[in-house]
Amino acid sequence: MKETGIKDLSRKSRDLLLFSLLLCSALLSGCLYQVGPKVPQPGLSPEEVWTRFRNVQPEDPFMDRGCRLKAGLHFFSPQQNQRIELELWGNYALPLRLNLKAGFGKTFALWRVDEDLWLGYVPTQQKAYTHPDSRTGVRRMGVDSPFDIQELLFLLTGHWESLLGSGYPRGRYVKDQGYSYTFASGQRIREIILDRRGLPMAMQGGSGTEWSIQFSKYAQEQGRMIPLRVHLKNKRQEEVLIIIKDIEPLRKSWPNSSLELNLPEETTLVPLNVS
Repeated sequence: MKETGIKDLSRKSRDLLLFSLLLCSALLSGCLYQVGPKVPQPGLSPEEVWTRFRNVQPEDPFMDRGCRLKAGLHFFSPQQNQRIELELWGNYALPLRLNLKAGFGKTFALWRVDEDLWLGYVPTQQKAYTHPDSRTGVRRMGVDSPFDIQELLFLLTGHWESLLGSGYPRGRYVKDQGYSYTFASGQRIREIILDRRGLPMAMQGGSGTEWSIQFSKYAQEQGRMIPLRVHLKNKRQEEVLIIIKDIEPLRKSWPNSSLELNLPEETTLVPLNVS
């Protein structure tokens, strides 16, 4: 396979990859639970609601398991509106595979994420972009993501405890919003807002970043509550609305043979960690 630098990217292929990266900087659920989170009324203490939040996250181990899901992604920005179909499969402990299709069903990007390599292949350009870290790779392409792809999978499949840590944040009831919990300065998540059932309604970014996520229309899957609609906004006035269509949680992990991304011989490699 040939190698080249990022300077060789055409504007069209660069825009296509940036779009793919943004859609995945944001990724995810099951038996329909029709009633979405409601703005809570006073009556419960922040401590009680936080306990409910911990209880909707069963302590059942999941890192030795896999999943497969499909979702529709709607991208909005001042310049364009796009609709994308996403298929994600793999293991919580990695690797993960991700295919992105345009509205007419043609696959325009294929990704593979492992512990030490992010690989993004664009078939129409016959180019594959690489970086040792998926979050850094996303950032090097111009998209400021607070999470890597594995962490986003945790976030959007209801494994919030994997990102928030064990410390108890400061909590208070905010009229017409919910129960607000703020975390120590320097953390990627600055604030989380829960309804009275303990389900997340929104999150705000920390560590100097400007992003927000809203969650709605929850489903219950294997005892865990999962949001079926996730709305991400960032400081660039870009928005991604993720609507979950189908999910298949597994009790075991995927075999490595099902998670490979084999590149054609004529593929040009573009390492994004090259200065």
